[in-house]
Amino acid sequence: MRPWRAILVLVFLFTLGAIIISRLVFLQIVNQGFYKALAQGQQNISAFSKGDRGTIFIQDKNGEFYTLASNLRIPFAFVSPAEVKDPEAAEKLAAILQIEKDEIALKLQNTNSLFEILKRRLSEEEAQNIQELKLAGVYVEQEQVRSYPQATLASHVSGFTN
Repeated sequence: MRPWRAILVLVFLFTLGAIIISRLVFLQIVNQGFYKALAQGQQNISAFSKGDRGTIFIQDKNGEFYTLASNLRIPFAFVSPAEVKDPEAAEKLAAILQIEKDEIALKLQNTNSLFEILKRRLSEEEAQNIQELKLAGVYVEQEQVRSYPQATLASHVSGFTN
């Protein structure tokens, strides 16, 4: 092979490598913010929706029905750390939820997360107080839990969840 051909092949390879590296720099450094926002937009905060479980009844000899298992809707609180702007949010939430301020502050610092649960099984008063604060990024939603009013009566037949 002639020396000018080898030089031509090397120049071609170096040019191709420079094009690829410049494109990678453009995508990963220059347009990094755009692609990060695009990726976060594709990450939906969605709850897996299961069908409601039915209420289970038991009947005694006299024909009276008793509830063995039913569904309850119970509030829970969560935050989206990137949306929280109030510097006193942890202190305000700690006062309502009776949780350590440092524990809430740690969850608020996790800005890579879109969803951090603060507390499950809130009382109605706690849920109302959080909603009255109207803090950006702090939410109260309902979750469905199973309730067993008769405790362990016929539990070997009906089964337990939660």
